[in-house]
Amino acid sequence: MHFDTSTIQVYGDYAEENPSDTSDVSANIPRPKYGHSKSHRHDLKQMVINLATTGKANFPIWMEAHSGNNSDQIIMPQAAVTMNEFCMQLKEAPSFLYVGDSAIYANILQHSNTIKWLTRVPETILQAKQLLRKTDDELCWNELGDGYKYHAAEADYGNVRQRWILIYSQHAFAKEIKTLEKSITKEHTELEKQLCAFGRQEFKCKHDAEAALKVLRKKLKYHRIDVNIEALSGYSRKGRPSADAVPEVIGYKVHCILQRDETLIDSVKLKKGRFILATNELDTAKIADMDILKEYKQQSGVEKGFKFIKDNTFEIDSIFLKTPARISALMMIMTLCLMVYGVSEYEFRKSLQDANDTIPNQLKKTTNKPSIKWVYYLFQGVQELTINIGAIAKQLVINLNATLKKIISYFGVVAQAIYLNPA
Repeated sequence: MHFDTSTIQVYGDYAEENPSDTSDVSANIPRPKYGHSKSHRHDLKQMVINLATTGKANFPIWMEAHSGNNSDQIIMPQAAVTMNEFCMQLKEAPSFLYVGDSAIYANILQHSNTIKWLTRVPETILQAKQLLRKTDDELCWNELGDGYKYHAAEADYGNVRQRWILIYSQHAFAKEIKTLEKSITKEHTELEKQLCAFGRQEFKCKHDAEAALKVLRKKLKYHRIDVNIEALSGYSRKGRPSADAVPEVIGYKVHCILQRDETLIDSVKLKKGRFILATNELDTAKIADMDILKEYKQQSGVEKGFKFIKDNTFEIDSIFLKTPARISALMMIMTLCLMVYGVSEYEFRKSLQDANDTIPNQLKKTTNKPSIKWVYYLFQGVQELTINIGAIAKQLVINLNATLKKIISYFGVVAQAIYLNPA
């Protein structure tokens, strides 16, 4: 079971709760609120939808609506607990492995006695940092193909025994290294400008110069500064000095040479392309080390569900409702629409592949994995025409071509009766 959250914006003027009105509050109905917007629309109130999918069709089997200010770290682990408790009440419920992103890790550990989970480990954990920084000589890599490899290790974090699978992606490494080099170049350019201005400053004493250097060094991420503090000689009195006057130190200047800190950069590069997946399922017969990445990558199925809900083509996330209860109900309707969409796409693709058949895609090339969105688009010109001749009414479906008739045939006898043999 893969689960994740997304935010849905509301455009109305939704007032805050009235303390005297407890109708919605007592029913614990989610309400539009300001919160962390995943769509970067911080000017709008929002609702949070928590969705869980399973299987090859990414079929949605669980949905929850939450107020817009709720945190993933709280609602997602609690959702896993609630789903698990619900499944225990069913006679033939499957035993789920709950898969989520790193937001669930800290809070789902406490439920490890009752729930089997798989998630990404936050890189802020010290134990994770130590594993990510290990050199290749310290790790035992196993090839996964397609540029991936893994190292399996046992861990005991939060008093929970678990398997940690360190994943390396060649594609991610190349992408992250490119981003790193851009960051290094940007830092170098900015620091060069600052050091140029810094070198023109005069300090009254050496202590002031060292204090200013300390502040400057705090800005360094990928560079180091070689420093030479120069004492400035001169005369404290104004005017022409006397013949026997001795020059004295009247100030200090700092000369800096900026260089890349290659040792530090190499340690940063060690972490690139790497991440850690963890599970408390210790039985490798149920899920092998080499299958953990494959299972985690199925998390994209939930993201595809959110993409459908937010697609402007369907506009099913357009909310023009006043009461929070109705908004929650509409979010349930969105999930039902996603069920129809997901099953339709899966069944149609499977039918094409079983028959070794194809249809044209957007580029006029053949495909046996079309999106159902593209199929819907193909049907845009199809219309129903009713011809009345006296008391007799004849219904026709017009603008059907060979490709559309093929698609209809794969959707079964009911679809054929509607489109090909209308009453």
